[in-house]
Amino acid sequence: ELELNYQDISKNFAGFGAAADAGYEAAQIQQLQKERGLKRFGFGLKQADLGGVKLSGNFRTVEDNGEDISWQSLGINSGALALNWKSQKVGDSFRRFQDLAEADREQLRKEIGMERETLAGSFAQKAGKLSFSMNQITDPNSAKIDRRELNFDSDKFKFSYGDQEVEQGFARIGSLKGDEQALWGREVGMSRQWFGLQTSLFGSSH
Repeated sequence: ELELNYQDISKNFAGFGAAADAGYEAAQIQQLQKERGLKRFGFGLKQADLGGVKLSGNFRTVEDNGEDISWQSLGINSGALALNWKSQKVGDSFRRFQDLAEADREQLRKEIGMERETLAGSFAQKAGKLSFSMNQITDPNSAKIDRRELNFDSDKFKFSYGDQEVEQGFARIGSLKGDEQALWGREVGMSRQWFGLQTSLFGSSH
């Protein structure tokens, strides 16, 4: 299934009465009024079957005078294998956050000039399930927070490994979400690694 969306409302457009006549609700019309001058574009693909491989993807932007916020995602499922990738980028000069319909618009405002990217995957077999995740946040000066985790889960044992680094130059801790500030706020310039092992034969060790 393919979806395509486009919205471009002129700054001077005043014919919202026609939208009411067309059946739009008052809240929808009010939001359209707020978004005069903004352009939205998006397309998405849902569970397209390509020879047994199911592909899903999404791309959307909201633009104001050449500056935009963009969101992208890609998902692949093929039997025991699953992969999911997402990204979000907030333009350096985008300013009309108060006019957005997005519920997280205040968080987007805090993340001006920042980019997020995540990649997660899993592979499940009778022997067990292997999964991983990679998360990266980049500030306007290209300083990064990186976090990676790897897990294996089976009837006999469980194994986990992770590492993270908050680069010395990362200066936007205050722009992160609350739980992220708690996780990384005191670790600027630091890196860490961890692992855990649990077995049904020998107990557990970390």
